[in-house]
Amino acid sequence: MSCNNLDFLAYTPILFSFIANISLLDISRNMNFSNNAKLPTYYPDKALGVLVNLETLAIDLGPIPVFGEGFKKMDKLKVLEFDNCKVEVLNNSTFINFNWSIEYLHMNRCQQFVKVEEDTLKHFPNLKVLDLSDTYVHPIQAFQLLKPLLNRTMEMINFHHVNDESITNHSAYSFEVNITKEMMKYIQTICVEILDISKNNIVDFENGSLLTFNRPECLMNISLSENRFSLFHAHRLENIKQFFNKAHYLTKFEYSYIPLSFINYPPIAVTNLTNITEERVIKLPSSIKVVHMSHVLHSGQPVLWKIPPNASIDRFDVSFCATVDQATASNGSLIEYLDVTGVDSRVVFDKIQLYPLFKLKTLVMRSTRLYITIKKQKNIFTFVSGTEKLDISDNFMWKLPSDIFENMTNLTNLNLSNNLFRAVPFAITRIPNLKELDLSKNLLTNINSTFQELFDVLYQNMEFLSFIWTTTHLFAIVQTTTSSDGFIK
Repeated sequence: MSCNNLDFLAYTPILFSFIANISLLDISRNMNFSNNAKLPTYYPDKALGVLVNLETLAIDLGPIPVFGEGFKKMDKLKVLEFDNCKVEVLNNSTFINFNWSIEYLHMNRCQQFVKVEEDTLKHFPNLKVLDLSDTYVHPIQAFQLLKPLLNRTMEMINFHHVNDESITNHSAYSFEVNITKEMMKYIQTICVEILDISKNNIVDFENGSLLTFNRPECLMNISLSENRFSLFHAHRLENIKQFFNKAHYLTKFEYSYIPLSFINYPPIAVTNLTNITEERVIKLPSSIKVVHMSHVLHSGQPVLWKIPPNASIDRFDVSFCATVDQATASNGSLIEYLDVTGVDSRVVFDKIQLYPLFKLKTLVMRSTRLYITIKKQKNIFTFVSGTEKLDISDNFMWKLPSDIFENMTNLTNLNLSNNLFRAVPFAITRIPNLKELDLSKNLLTNINSTFQELFDVLYQNMEFLSFIWTTTHLFAIVQTTTSSDGFIK
Protein backbone atom coordinates (compact mmCIF):
# COMPACT_ATOMS: atom_id res chain seq x y z
CA MET A 1 0.00 0.00 0.00
CA SER A 2 3.00 2.30 -0.49
CA CYS A 3 2.84 5.65 -2.28
CA ASN A 4 -0.72 6.57 -1.34
CA ASN A 5 -2.25 9.12 1.03
CA LEU A 6 -3.15 6.87 3.94
CA ASP A 7 -2.91 8.87 7.14
CA PHE A 8 -2.37 7.04 10.42
CA LEU A 9 -5.95 7.95 11.38
CA ALA A 10 -7.08 5.38 8.79
CA TYR A 11 -5.52 2.52 10.76
CA THR A 12 -8.28 1.38 13.11
CA PRO A 13 -7.60 -1.37 15.70
CA ILE A 14 -9.50 -3.95 13.60
CA LEU A 15 -8.15 -2.90 10.18
CA PHE A 16 -5.70 -5.80 9.80
CA SER A 17 -7.47 -8.37 11.99
CA PHE A 18 -8.72 -10.36 8.97
CA ILE A 19 -5.21 -10.66 7.49
CA ALA A 20 -3.27 -11.10 10.71
CA ASN A 21 -1.06 -13.83 9.20
CA ILE A 22 0.66 -11.69 6.57
CA SER A 23 4.47 -11.65 6.72
CA LEU A 24 5.20 -8.42 4.83
CA LEU A 25 3.54 -5.00 5.03
CA ASP A 26 4.67 -1.95 3.04
CA ILE A 27 2.85 1.24 4.01
CA SER A 28 5.74 3.58 3.26
CA ARG A 29 5.51 6.90 1.40
CA ASN A 30 2.02 7.72 2.63
CA MET A 31 2.61 10.53 5.10
CA ASN A 32 2.83 14.23 4.39
CA PHE A 33 5.22 15.37 7.10
CA SER A 34 5.02 19.02 6.14
CA ASN A 35 1.71 19.22 7.97
CA ASN A 36 3.22 17.91 11.21
CA ALA A 37 6.71 19.34 11.20
CA LYS A 38 8.41 19.37 14.62
CA LEU A 39 5.47 17.51 16.20
CA PRO A 40 5.60 13.97 17.62
CA THR A 41 4.35 11.24 15.25
CA TYR A 42 2.28 8.64 17.10
CA TYR A 43 2.27 5.31 15.28
CA PRO A 44 -0.90 3.12 15.22
CA ASP A 45 0.48 0.38 17.44
CA LYS A 46 -2.94 -1.14 18.19
CA ALA A 47 -3.67 -1.65 14.49
CA LEU A 48 -0.22 -3.01 13.70
CA GLY A 49 0.10 -5.03 16.88
CA VAL A 50 -2.31 -7.70 15.59
CA LEU A 51 0.22 -8.64 12.88
CA VAL A 52 2.00 -11.14 15.09
CA ASN A 53 3.45 -13.05 12.09
CA LEU A 54 4.85 -10.00 10.37
CA GLU A 55 8.52 -10.36 9.36
CA THR A 56 9.04 -7.22 7.26
CA LEU A 57 7.61 -3.75 7.93
CA ALA A 58 8.24 -0.75 5.66
CA ILE A 59 6.90 2.48 7.13
CA ASP A 60 7.57 6.22 7.17
CA LEU A 61 9.66 7.81 9.91
CA GLY A 62 8.47 11.14 11.28
CA PRO A 63 10.56 13.96 12.77
CA ILE A 64 9.89 12.82 16.34
CA PRO A 65 8.60 9.21 16.20
CA VAL A 66 6.65 7.61 19.06
CA PHE A 67 6.16 3.83 18.85
CA GLY A 68 3.56 2.46 21.31
CA GLU A 69 3.55 -0.80 23.27
CA GLY A 70 1.58 -2.62 20.56
CA PHE A 71 4.84 -3.14 18.65
CA LYS A 72 6.01 -5.52 21.41
CA LYS A 73 3.55 -8.15 20.11
CA MET A 74 5.33 -8.35 16.76
CA ASP A 75 7.93 -10.81 18.02
CA LYS A 76 8.66 -12.28 14.56
CA LEU A 77 9.58 -8.95 12.99
CA LYS A 78 13.05 -9.16 11.45
CA VAL A 79 13.23 -6.37 8.87
CA LEU A 80 12.44 -2.74 9.67
CA GLU A 81 12.62 -0.29 6.76
CA PHE A 82 12.36 3.49 7.03
CA ASP A 83 12.64 4.78 3.47
CA ASN A 84 10.53 7.95 3.54
CA CYS A 85 12.36 9.55 6.41
CA LYS A 86 12.14 12.98 8.04
CA VAL A 87 13.43 12.05 11.47
CA GLU A 88 15.33 14.70 13.42
CA VAL A 89 15.80 13.08 16.84
CA LEU A 90 16.53 9.48 17.84
CA ASN A 91 17.02 8.89 21.56
CA ASN A 92 17.75 5.86 23.69
CA SER A 93 14.04 5.08 24.14
CA THR A 94 12.82 5.60 20.55
CA PHE A 95 12.79 1.87 19.74
CA ILE A 96 12.12 0.59 23.25
CA ASN A 97 8.85 -1.13 22.25
CA PHE A 98 10.35 -3.14 19.39
CA ASN A 99 11.14 -6.78 19.98
CA TRP A 100 14.73 -8.01 20.04
CA SER A 101 13.97 -10.09 16.93
CA ILE A 102 14.95 -7.20 14.61
CA GLU A 103 17.94 -8.24 12.45
CA TYR A 104 17.83 -5.76 9.56
CA LEU A 105 17.45 -2.02 10.09
CA HIS A 106 17.32 0.23 7.03
CA MET A 107 17.01 3.96 7.65
CA ASN A 108 17.81 5.72 4.38
CA ARG A 109 17.68 9.21 2.91
CA CYS A 110 16.97 11.12 6.11
CA GLN A 111 18.49 14.23 4.57
CA GLN A 112 18.42 16.67 7.41
CA PHE A 113 20.74 16.56 10.39
CA VAL A 114 19.64 13.77 12.73
CA LYS A 115 20.60 13.99 16.38
CA VAL A 116 21.09 10.54 17.88
CA GLU A 117 22.05 9.19 21.29
CA GLU A 118 24.71 6.48 21.47
CA ASP A 119 22.42 3.84 22.99
CA THR A 120 19.68 4.23 20.36
CA LEU A 121 20.33 0.70 19.04
CA LYS A 122 20.49 -1.07 22.41
CA HIS A 123 17.03 -2.54 21.72
CA PHE A 124 18.39 -4.36 18.63
CA PRO A 125 21.10 -6.63 20.09
CA ASN A 126 20.70 -9.19 17.28
CA LEU A 127 21.19 -6.73 14.46
CA LYS A 128 22.89 -8.19 11.37
CA VAL A 129 22.48 -5.30 8.93
CA LEU A 130 22.63 -1.59 9.76
CA ASP A 131 22.00 0.57 6.71
CA LEU A 132 22.14 4.34 7.27
CA SER A 133 23.08 5.28 3.71
CA ASP A 134 22.27 8.89 2.77
CA THR A 135 21.09 9.64 6.30
CA TYR A 136 22.88 12.68 7.68
CA VAL A 137 23.96 11.69 11.18
CA HIS A 138 27.65 12.60 10.64
CA PRO A 139 30.38 9.92 10.93
CA ILE A 140 31.10 10.75 14.57
CA GLN A 141 27.52 9.90 15.59
CA ALA A 142 27.34 6.96 13.18
CA PHE A 143 30.32 5.23 14.77
CA GLN A 144 29.00 6.02 18.27
CA LEU A 145 25.74 4.25 17.39
CA LEU A 146 27.66 0.97 17.29
CA LYS A 147 28.29 0.95 21.05
CA PRO A 148 25.49 -1.56 21.85
CA LEU A 149 26.85 -3.88 19.12
CA LEU A 150 30.25 -4.29 20.74
CA ASN A 151 31.94 -7.62 19.81
CA ARG A 152 28.96 -8.73 17.69
CA THR A 153 28.99 -10.48 14.31
CA MET A 154 27.24 -8.59 11.50
CA GLU A 155 26.64 -8.95 7.76
CA MET A 156 26.80 -5.26 6.79
CA ILE A 157 27.39 -1.78 8.16
CA ASN A 158 26.51 0.83 5.55
CA PHE A 159 27.58 4.38 6.42
CA HIS A 160 27.64 5.64 2.82
CA HIS A 161 27.12 9.42 2.70
CA VAL A 162 26.20 9.99 6.33
CA ASN A 163 28.06 13.31 6.13
CA ASP A 164 26.99 16.24 3.97
CA GLU A 165 28.01 19.86 3.72
CA SER A 166 24.39 20.96 4.04
CA ILE A 167 24.21 19.89 7.70
CA THR A 168 27.32 21.65 9.02
CA ASN A 169 25.38 24.81 9.80
CA HIS A 170 22.93 22.83 11.92
CA SER A 171 25.40 20.86 14.01
CA ALA A 172 28.63 21.22 15.92
CA TYR A 173 30.39 18.81 13.58
CA SER A 174 32.86 19.74 10.86
CA PHE A 175 32.36 18.73 7.23
CA GLU A 176 36.04 17.72 7.08
CA VAL A 177 36.39 14.45 8.99
CA ASN A 178 39.55 13.08 10.58
CA ILE A 179 39.02 9.50 11.75
CA THR A 180 40.42 8.93 15.25
CA LYS A 181 41.00 5.84 17.36
CA GLU A 182 38.22 7.03 19.68
CA MET A 183 35.72 7.02 16.80
CA MET A 184 36.70 3.49 15.77
CA LYS A 185 36.76 1.86 19.22
CA TYR A 186 33.39 0.14 18.79
CA ILE A 187 33.50 -0.91 15.15
CA GLN A 188 36.99 -2.36 15.60
CA THR A 189 35.48 -5.07 17.82
CA ILE A 190 32.70 -6.04 15.38
CA CYS A 191 33.11 -8.98 13.01
CA VAL A 192 31.51 -7.45 9.90
CA GLU A 193 31.50 -8.81 6.35
CA ILE A 194 30.60 -5.64 4.39
CA LEU A 195 31.70 -2.15 5.44
CA ASP A 196 30.85 0.97 3.43
CA ILE A 197 32.11 4.37 4.62
CA SER A 198 32.22 6.02 1.20
CA LYS A 199 31.38 9.65 0.37
CA ASN A 200 31.94 11.15 3.81
CA ASN A 201 34.62 13.77 3.13
CA ILE A 202 37.17 11.91 5.24
CA VAL A 203 40.43 13.84 4.84
CA ASP A 204 42.71 11.79 7.08
CA PHE A 205 42.85 9.07 9.72
CA GLU A 206 45.04 8.41 12.72
CA ASN A 207 47.55 5.61 12.81
CA GLY A 208 45.82 2.40 13.93
CA SER A 209 42.27 3.67 13.43
CA LEU A 210 40.38 3.35 10.13
CA LEU A 211 41.94 0.12 8.81
CA THR A 212 42.63 -1.56 12.14
CA PHE A 213 40.21 -4.31 13.19
CA ASN A 214 40.33 -6.96 15.90
CA ARG A 215 39.02 -9.50 13.39
CA PRO A 216 40.04 -8.33 9.90
CA GLU A 217 39.51 -11.85 8.57
CA CYS A 218 35.74 -11.19 8.79
CA LEU A 219 35.80 -8.48 6.13
CA MET A 220 34.85 -9.51 2.61
CA ASN A 221 33.92 -6.14 1.11
CA ILE A 222 35.16 -2.65 2.02
CA SER A 223 34.43 0.66 0.28
CA LEU A 224 36.51 3.79 0.98
CA SER A 225 35.49 5.65 -2.18
CA GLU A 226 34.57 9.32 -2.63
CA ASN A 227 36.65 10.59 0.26
CA ARG A 228 39.76 12.78 0.35
CA PHE A 229 42.49 10.82 2.10
CA SER A 230 45.55 9.18 0.62
CA LEU A 231 46.58 5.61 1.32
CA PHE A 232 50.09 6.11 0.02
CA HIS A 233 51.92 8.26 2.58
CA ALA A 234 53.37 7.73 6.05
CA HIS A 235 51.32 5.61 8.48
CA ARG A 236 48.41 5.34 6.03
CA LEU A 237 50.53 3.30 3.62
CA GLU A 238 51.68 1.04 6.43
CA ASN A 239 48.10 0.61 7.67
CA ILE A 240 46.74 -0.46 4.26
CA LYS A 241 49.60 -2.94 3.86
CA GLN A 242 48.90 -4.43 7.28
CA PHE A 243 45.20 -4.57 6.50
CA PHE A 244 45.72 -6.51 3.25
CA ASN A 245 48.09 -8.91 5.01
CA LYS A 246 45.44 -9.79 7.61
CA ALA A 247 42.21 -9.59 5.56
CA HIS A 248 42.55 -13.16 4.30
CA TYR A 249 39.00 -13.39 2.91
CA LEU A 250 38.65 -9.93 1.36
CA THR A 251 36.98 -10.24 -2.05
CA LYS A 252 36.13 -6.62 -2.95
CA PHE A 253 38.14 -3.44 -2.43
CA GLU A 254 36.83 -0.02 -3.51
CA TYR A 255 38.91 3.15 -3.41
CA SER A 256 37.65 5.39 -6.23
CA TYR A 257 37.02 9.07 -6.93
CA ILE A 258 39.73 10.36 -4.62
CA PRO A 259 40.81 13.94 -5.48
CA LEU A 260 44.32 14.19 -4.07
CA SER A 261 46.06 16.22 -6.76
CA PHE A 262 44.96 18.15 -9.81
CA ILE A 263 47.78 20.45 -10.95
CA ASN A 264 50.60 19.43 -13.30
CA TYR A 265 50.59 15.73 -12.50
CA PRO A 266 53.02 14.00 -14.93
CA PRO A 267 51.04 11.53 -17.05
CA ILE A 268 53.89 9.00 -17.31
CA ALA A 269 55.83 7.52 -14.41
CA VAL A 270 59.59 7.77 -14.83
CA THR A 271 60.54 5.58 -11.89
CA ASN A 272 61.57 2.02 -12.67
CA LEU A 273 60.15 -0.93 -10.80
CA THR A 274 63.60 -1.75 -9.49
CA ASN A 275 63.83 1.64 -7.78
CA ILE A 276 60.75 1.15 -5.59
CA THR A 277 61.63 0.13 -2.06
CA GLU A 278 59.85 -2.66 -0.22
CA GLU A 279 58.15 -0.08 2.02
CA ARG A 280 56.15 1.15 -0.99
CA VAL A 281 55.02 -2.26 -2.24
CA ILE A 282 51.33 -3.04 -1.69
CA LYS A 283 50.39 -6.69 -2.04
CA LEU A 284 46.75 -7.52 -2.60
CA PRO A 285 45.37 -10.61 -0.82
CA SER A 286 45.01 -13.82 -2.83
CA SER A 287 41.27 -13.87 -2.06
CA ILE A 288 40.57 -10.62 -3.97
CA LYS A 289 37.94 -10.80 -6.71
CA VAL A 290 37.03 -7.19 -7.47
CA VAL A 291 39.25 -4.10 -7.33
CA HIS A 292 37.81 -0.65 -8.05
CA MET A 293 40.44 2.10 -7.98
CA SER A 294 39.00 4.45 -10.57
CA HIS A 295 39.66 8.21 -10.79
CA VAL A 296 42.33 8.43 -8.12
CA LEU A 297 44.42 11.57 -8.62
CA HIS A 298 47.62 10.98 -6.69
CA SER A 299 50.87 12.89 -6.33
CA GLY A 300 54.10 12.00 -4.61
CA GLN A 301 56.21 8.89 -4.63
CA PRO A 302 54.86 5.96 -6.66
CA VAL A 303 53.74 2.68 -5.15
CA LEU A 304 53.98 -0.80 -6.59
CA TRP A 305 50.78 -2.87 -6.61
CA LYS A 306 51.45 -6.60 -6.62
CA ILE A 307 48.85 -9.12 -7.69
CA PRO A 308 49.82 -12.38 -5.97
CA PRO A 309 50.12 -15.75 -7.70
CA ASN A 310 46.99 -17.87 -7.88
CA ALA A 311 44.77 -14.80 -7.50
CA SER A 312 41.62 -15.07 -9.60
CA ILE A 313 40.22 -11.57 -10.15
CA ASP A 314 36.83 -11.03 -11.80
CA ARG A 315 37.19 -7.28 -12.30
CA PHE A 316 40.23 -5.00 -12.00
CA ASP A 317 39.21 -1.39 -12.72
CA VAL A 318 42.00 1.19 -12.47
CA SER A 319 40.60 3.65 -15.01
CA PHE A 320 41.93 7.19 -14.64
CA CYS A 321 43.93 6.03 -11.64
CA ALA A 322 47.29 7.72 -11.18
CA THR A 323 48.42 5.24 -8.51
CA VAL A 324 48.88 2.38 -10.96
CA ASP A 325 51.97 3.85 -12.54
CA GLN A 326 53.64 0.67 -11.25
CA ALA A 327 52.01 -2.76 -11.02
CA THR A 328 52.87 -6.39 -11.55
CA ALA A 329 50.89 -9.58 -11.88
CA SER A 330 52.63 -12.76 -10.78
CA ASN A 331 52.82 -15.89 -12.87
CA GLY A 332 49.59 -17.79 -12.32
CA SER A 333 47.43 -14.72 -11.62
CA LEU A 334 44.12 -14.62 -13.49
CA ILE A 335 42.22 -11.46 -14.38
CA GLU A 336 38.92 -11.71 -16.28
CA TYR A 337 38.10 -8.00 -16.79
CA LEU A 338 40.75 -5.26 -16.92
CA ASP A 339 39.97 -1.55 -17.36
CA VAL A 340 42.96 0.80 -17.76
CA THR A 341 41.03 3.66 -19.35
CA GLY A 342 42.80 7.00 -18.97
CA VAL A 343 46.14 5.41 -18.05
CA ASP A 344 48.77 6.27 -20.64
CA SER A 345 49.43 3.27 -22.90
CA ARG A 346 53.18 3.71 -22.42
CA VAL A 347 52.59 3.09 -18.73
CA VAL A 348 50.34 0.11 -19.46
CA PHE A 349 52.83 -1.63 -21.73
CA ASP A 350 56.13 -0.46 -20.22
CA LYS A 351 55.59 0.20 -16.49
CA ILE A 352 52.71 -2.08 -15.62
CA GLN A 353 54.37 -5.45 -15.92
CA LEU A 354 51.47 -7.80 -16.42
CA TYR A 355 52.34 -11.41 -16.85
CA PRO A 356 50.70 -12.71 -20.06
CA LEU A 357 46.99 -12.69 -19.22
CA PHE A 358 45.80 -15.50 -21.45
CA LYS A 359 42.55 -15.84 -19.45
CA LEU A 360 41.63 -12.15 -19.80
CA LYS A 361 38.21 -11.92 -21.47
CA THR A 362 37.65 -8.15 -21.52
CA LEU A 363 40.24 -5.38 -21.93
CA VAL A 364 39.17 -1.72 -21.89
CA MET A 365 41.77 0.83 -23.00
CA ARG A 366 39.84 3.99 -23.79
CA SER A 367 41.72 7.30 -23.81
CA THR A 368 45.17 5.77 -23.34
CA ARG A 369 47.03 7.60 -26.16
CA LEU A 370 47.37 4.29 -27.90
CA TYR A 371 48.39 5.95 -31.17
CA ILE A 372 51.80 6.76 -29.61
CA THR A 373 52.50 3.20 -28.54
CA ILE A 374 51.43 1.77 -31.90
CA LYS A 375 54.10 3.90 -33.60
CA LYS A 376 56.81 2.18 -31.58
CA GLN A 377 55.70 -1.45 -31.82
CA LYS A 378 53.35 -3.25 -34.17
CA ASN A 379 51.89 -6.04 -32.10
CA ILE A 380 51.11 -4.72 -28.63
CA PHE A 381 48.45 -7.26 -27.68
CA THR A 382 50.55 -10.40 -27.46
CA PHE A 383 50.05 -10.69 -23.70
CA VAL A 384 46.24 -10.80 -24.06
CA SER A 385 45.88 -13.28 -26.89
CA GLY A 386 42.82 -14.89 -25.30
CA THR A 387 40.79 -11.67 -25.00
CA GLU A 388 37.23 -11.80 -26.35
CA LYS A 389 36.21 -8.13 -25.96
CA LEU A 390 38.56 -5.23 -26.70
CA ASP A 391 37.69 -1.53 -26.35
CA ILE A 392 40.33 0.85 -27.74
CA SER A 393 38.03 3.80 -28.47
CA ASP A 394 38.99 7.46 -27.96
CA ASN A 395 42.64 6.95 -28.84
CA PHE A 396 43.24 9.35 -31.79
CA MET A 397 44.13 6.43 -34.08
CA TRP A 398 43.93 6.87 -37.86
CA LYS A 399 45.61 3.61 -38.90
CA LEU A 400 46.48 0.20 -37.49
CA PRO A 401 49.29 -2.25 -38.27
CA SER A 402 47.85 -5.05 -40.41
CA ASP A 403 48.91 -7.74 -37.93
CA ILE A 404 48.01 -5.95 -34.68
CA PHE A 405 45.23 -8.48 -33.91
CA GLU A 406 47.02 -11.46 -35.42
CA ASN A 407 47.28 -13.48 -32.20
CA MET A 408 43.83 -12.58 -30.88
CA THR A 409 42.00 -15.60 -32.25
CA ASN A 410 39.26 -15.41 -29.58
CA LEU A 411 38.37 -11.76 -30.24
CA THR A 412 34.63 -11.37 -30.92
CA ASN A 413 33.86 -7.75 -29.95
CA LEU A 414 36.00 -4.81 -31.06
CA ASN A 415 35.28 -1.15 -30.27
CA LEU A 416 37.15 1.35 -32.48
CA SER A 417 34.73 4.25 -31.99
CA ASN A 418 35.75 7.88 -31.43
CA ASN A 419 38.97 7.61 -33.43
CA LEU A 420 40.18 9.18 -36.70
CA PHE A 421 39.77 6.36 -39.22
CA ARG A 422 38.93 7.52 -42.75
CA ALA A 423 38.62 3.94 -43.97
CA VAL A 424 37.80 0.59 -42.43
CA PRO A 425 41.19 -0.73 -41.21
CA PHE A 426 42.53 -3.77 -43.03
CA ALA A 427 43.60 -5.27 -39.68
CA ILE A 428 40.03 -6.28 -38.85
CA THR A 429 40.03 -8.78 -41.71
CA ARG A 430 42.67 -10.73 -39.78
CA ILE A 431 40.27 -11.40 -36.88
CA PRO A 432 38.73 -14.80 -37.63
CA ASN A 433 35.93 -14.84 -35.03
CA LEU A 434 34.79 -11.22 -34.98
CA LYS A 435 31.08 -10.83 -34.14
CA GLU A 436 30.64 -7.13 -33.39
CA LEU A 437 32.55 -4.09 -34.64
CA ASP A 438 31.91 -0.50 -33.51
CA LEU A 439 33.23 2.17 -35.90
CA SER A 440 30.91 4.97 -34.83
CA LYS A 441 32.15 8.57 -34.57
CA ASN A 442 35.11 8.22 -36.91
CA LEU A 443 35.83 10.07 -40.20
CA LEU A 444 34.56 7.47 -42.65
CA THR A 445 33.50 9.00 -45.97
CA ASN A 446 32.95 5.86 -48.05
CA ILE A 447 32.84 2.08 -47.94
CA ASN A 448 36.26 0.85 -49.02
CA SER A 449 37.39 -2.52 -50.35
CA THR A 450 38.37 -3.66 -46.86
CA PHE A 451 34.71 -3.70 -45.94
CA GLN A 452 33.96 -6.03 -48.86
CA GLU A 453 36.96 -8.25 -48.06
CA LEU A 454 35.75 -8.59 -44.49
CA PHE A 455 32.37 -9.84 -45.68
CA ASP A 456 34.08 -12.30 -47.99
CA VAL A 457 35.87 -13.77 -44.98
CA LEU A 458 32.67 -13.83 -42.98
CA TYR A 459 30.83 -15.56 -45.82
CA GLN A 460 33.49 -18.25 -46.02
CA ASN A 461 33.15 -18.80 -42.27
CA MET A 462 29.34 -18.49 -42.43
CA GLU A 463 29.41 -15.87 -39.69
CA PHE A 464 27.14 -12.90 -38.98
CA LEU A 465 28.74 -9.59 -38.01
CA SER A 466 27.03 -6.71 -36.22
CA PHE A 467 28.28 -3.28 -37.28
CA ILE A 468 27.89 -0.03 -35.38
CA TRP A 469 29.13 3.00 -37.27
CA THR A 470 26.84 5.92 -36.80
CA THR A 471 28.47 8.89 -38.52
CA THR A 472 27.57 12.11 -40.28
CA HIS A 473 30.38 11.79 -42.84
CA LEU A 474 29.02 9.00 -45.01
CA PHE A 475 27.98 10.12 -48.50
CA ALA A 476 25.59 7.19 -48.85
CA ILE A 477 24.05 4.48 -46.73
CA VAL A 478 24.89 1.04 -48.10
CA GLN A 479 22.55 -1.78 -47.19
CA THR A 480 23.92 -5.31 -47.60
CA THR A 481 21.67 -8.25 -48.31
CA THR A 482 22.24 -11.88 -49.15
CA SER A 483 20.72 -13.18 -52.38
CA SER A 484 19.31 -16.65 -52.94
CA ASP A 485 22.62 -17.84 -54.43
CA GLY A 486 24.46 -16.81 -51.22
CA PHE A 487 26.33 -13.73 -52.52
CA ILE A 488 26.41 -10.46 -50.59
CA LYS A 489 24.89 -7.53 -52.46
